Amino acid sequence: MAELTLKNIEVRLSQNDLTVVPNDEPLETFLEAFVEYTPTNNSPATYRRYTAVIDHFKRFLRERAPTVRRLCQLSPHLFEQYKTWRRDSTVTPNGRQTKKGSHPKTVVDDVPGRACLTLSAK
Repeated sequence: MAELTLKNIEVRLSQNDLTVVPNDEPLETFLEAFVEYTPTNNSPATYRRYTAVIDHFKRFLRERAPTVRRLCQLSPHLFEQYKTWRRDSTVTPNGRQTKKGSHPKTVVDDVPGRACLTLSAK
């Protein structure tokens, strides 16, 4: 399926016909699909690591960016905030947060009209 989508995009690029449409998929739906896909294509250790990363990211969103609910709301700035939050977190090997560590205040940019775009393959 991915190869077909890629070929479709390549043909449209060659014809200067690349339509950009908003990707307004719920973030939770996207993350669930990724977690479903991951064990099929990765080792058990990679699956555990990826699911831990997703769990941490979900916790970050709940605590620091609760208005982010759609895929199109993700931004480079938000990921930088997440990286800072993770760096400043103290996490045990089992992924649980300890009482030590602080989280800087995260400000989410809710800019009306922000480009939430993805490539559309027709």
